[in-house]
Amino acid sequence: MMQAPVVSYEFGPFVLAPSEQRLWHAGQPIHLPPKAFDLLVTLAVANRRLVEKAELLKTIWPDTHVEEANLAQTVSLIRKALGRAPGGALYIETVPKKGYRMAVEVRKIGGGQAMTQPPSSPERSLRWKPILSVGAVVGAALAAIILFRLFAGL
Repeated sequence: MMQAPVVSYEFGPFVLAPSEQRLWHAGQPIHLPPKAFDLLVTLAVANRRLVEKAELLKTIWPDTHVEEANLAQTVSLIRKALGRAPGGALYIETVPKKGYRMAVEVRKIGGGQAMTQPPSSPERSLRWKPILSVGAVVGAALAAIILFRLFAGL
Protein backbone atom coordinates (compact mmCIF):
# COMPACT_ATOMS: atom_id res chain seq x y z
CA MET A 1 0.00 0.00 0.00
CA MET A 2 1.38 3.41 -0.95
CA GLN A 3 1.87 5.95 1.78
CA ALA A 4 0.50 9.46 1.21
CA PRO A 5 3.23 12.02 0.55
CA VAL A 6 4.16 14.19 3.50
CA VAL A 7 3.37 17.84 2.89
CA SER A 8 4.93 20.68 4.87
CA TYR A 9 4.69 24.44 4.64
CA GLU A 10 7.51 26.95 4.77
CA PHE A 11 7.16 30.63 5.59
CA GLY A 12 10.03 32.88 6.55
CA PRO A 13 12.38 30.87 8.79
CA PHE A 14 9.56 28.49 9.79
CA VAL A 15 8.70 24.98 8.61
CA LEU A 16 5.29 23.60 9.56
CA ALA A 17 4.76 19.82 9.29
CA PRO A 18 1.07 19.10 9.94
CA SER A 19 1.30 15.31 9.75
CA GLU A 20 4.08 15.36 12.34
CA GLN A 21 2.44 18.03 14.50
CA ARG A 22 5.73 19.97 14.39
CA LEU A 23 6.77 23.56 13.87
CA TRP A 24 10.42 24.56 13.50
CA HIS A 25 12.10 27.94 13.51
CA ALA A 26 15.57 27.90 11.95
CA GLY A 27 15.87 24.20 12.83
CA GLN A 28 14.68 24.57 16.43
CA PRO A 29 11.32 23.09 17.51
CA ILE A 30 8.57 25.43 18.69
CA HIS A 31 5.78 24.08 20.85
CA LEU A 32 2.21 25.21 20.21
CA PRO A 33 -0.91 23.91 21.96
CA PRO A 34 -3.02 21.65 19.69
CA LYS A 35 -5.72 24.22 18.82
CA ALA A 36 -3.10 26.89 18.08
CA PHE A 37 -1.22 24.42 15.89
CA ASP A 38 -4.42 23.53 14.01
CA LEU A 39 -5.23 27.20 13.50
CA LEU A 40 -1.74 27.89 12.13
CA VAL A 41 -2.06 24.94 9.74
CA THR A 42 -5.43 26.22 8.52
CA LEU A 43 -4.00 29.68 7.82
CA ALA A 44 -0.85 28.26 6.19
CA VAL A 45 -2.90 26.05 3.86
CA ALA A 46 -4.98 29.11 2.88
CA ASN A 47 -1.71 30.90 1.95
CA ARG A 48 -2.59 34.60 2.20
CA ARG A 49 -6.27 33.96 1.48
CA LEU A 50 -8.66 35.46 4.02
CA VAL A 51 -10.17 32.82 6.29
CA GLU A 52 -13.33 34.12 7.91
CA LYS A 53 -13.83 33.88 11.66
CA ALA A 54 -16.89 31.63 11.32
CA GLU A 55 -14.92 29.17 9.17
CA LEU A 56 -12.04 29.13 11.65
CA LEU A 57 -14.37 28.58 14.60
CA LYS A 58 -16.11 25.72 12.79
CA THR A 59 -12.80 24.15 11.66
CA ILE A 60 -10.79 24.47 14.86
CA TRP A 61 -13.58 23.91 17.40
CA PRO A 62 -16.08 21.61 15.61
CA ASP A 63 -19.24 20.76 17.54
CA THR A 64 -18.23 23.15 20.31
CA HIS A 65 -19.57 26.60 21.04
CA VAL A 66 -16.72 29.04 21.58
CA GLU A 67 -16.59 32.82 21.50
CA GLU A 68 -14.58 34.89 19.04
CA ALA A 69 -12.46 35.85 22.04
CA ASN A 70 -11.11 32.28 22.08
CA LEU A 71 -10.09 32.68 18.45
CA ALA A 72 -8.44 36.04 19.11
CA GLN A 73 -6.58 34.57 22.12
CA THR A 74 -5.34 31.65 20.04
CA VAL A 75 -4.13 33.97 17.26
CA SER A 76 -2.34 36.04 19.91
CA LEU A 77 -0.64 32.90 21.24
CA ILE A 78 0.57 31.99 17.73
CA ARG A 79 1.82 35.54 17.10
CA LYS A 80 3.79 35.42 20.33
CA ALA A 81 5.40 32.12 19.32
CA LEU A 82 6.25 33.31 15.79
CA GLY A 83 7.44 36.80 16.67
CA ARG A 84 7.65 39.32 13.84
CA ALA A 85 8.61 38.86 10.23
CA PRO A 86 11.60 40.72 8.78
CA GLY A 87 10.60 44.36 8.58
CA GLY A 88 8.54 44.13 11.77
CA ALA A 89 5.28 42.85 10.28
CA LEU A 90 3.18 40.18 11.95
CA TYR A 91 3.00 36.77 10.31
CA ILE A 92 -0.78 36.67 10.81
CA GLU A 93 -2.83 39.63 9.65
CA THR A 94 -6.18 40.55 11.19
CA VAL A 95 -8.89 41.67 8.78
CA PRO A 96 -11.23 43.60 11.10
CA LYS A 97 -14.71 42.09 11.50
CA LYS A 98 -13.86 39.42 8.88
CA GLY A 99 -11.08 37.03 9.86
CA TYR A 100 -7.38 36.31 9.51
CA ARG A 101 -4.79 35.48 6.87
CA MET A 102 -1.10 34.82 6.61
CA ALA A 103 0.69 38.08 5.90
CA VAL A 104 3.65 36.33 4.26
CA GLU A 105 3.91 33.92 1.36
CA VAL A 106 3.61 30.27 2.39
CA ARG A 107 5.43 27.74 0.24
CA LYS A 108 4.18 24.17 0.08
CA ILE A 109 6.90 21.55 0.38
CA GLY A 110 5.54 18.28 -0.87
CA GLY A 111 6.08 14.63 -1.23
CA GLY A 112 8.95 13.79 1.11
CA GLN A 113 9.39 11.29 3.89
CA ALA A 114 8.12 12.02 7.38
CA MET A 115 10.43 14.47 9.10
CA THR A 116 12.07 12.85 12.11
CA GLN A 117 14.69 15.58 12.42
CA PRO A 118 14.36 19.33 12.16
CA PRO A 119 14.94 20.63 8.66
CA SER A 120 18.38 22.09 8.13
CA SER A 121 18.35 25.82 8.03
CA PRO A 122 20.63 27.93 5.86
CA GLU A 123 21.71 29.88 8.94
CA ARG A 124 22.86 26.71 10.72
CA SER A 125 24.77 25.29 7.77
CA LEU A 126 26.41 28.64 6.97
CA ARG A 127 27.85 29.04 10.47
CA TRP A 128 29.85 25.81 10.04
CA LYS A 129 31.52 26.88 6.79
CA PRO A 130 34.31 28.96 8.42
CA ILE A 131 35.08 26.18 10.89
CA LEU A 132 35.21 23.56 8.13
CA SER A 133 37.37 25.84 5.98
CA VAL A 134 39.89 26.34 8.79
CA GLY A 135 39.89 22.60 9.46
CA ALA A 136 40.61 21.88 5.79
CA VAL A 137 43.50 24.37 5.71
CA VAL A 138 45.01 22.98 8.92
CA GLY A 139 44.62 19.41 7.63
CA ALA A 140 46.29 20.30 4.33
CA ALA A 141 49.16 22.05 6.16
CA LEU A 142 49.74 19.03 8.40
CA ALA A 143 49.69 16.69 5.41
CA ALA A 144 52.24 18.90 3.63
CA ILE A 145 54.55 18.92 6.67
CA ILE A 146 54.36 15.13 7.03
CA LEU A 147 55.02 14.58 3.32
CA PHE A 148 57.92 17.07 3.35
CA ARG A 149 59.56 15.27 6.31
CA LEU A 150 59.06 11.87 4.69
CA PHE A 151 60.58 12.92 1.38
CA ALA A 152 63.26 15.15 2.91
CA GLY A 153 64.50 12.22 4.95
CA LEU A 154 65.11 10.14 1.81
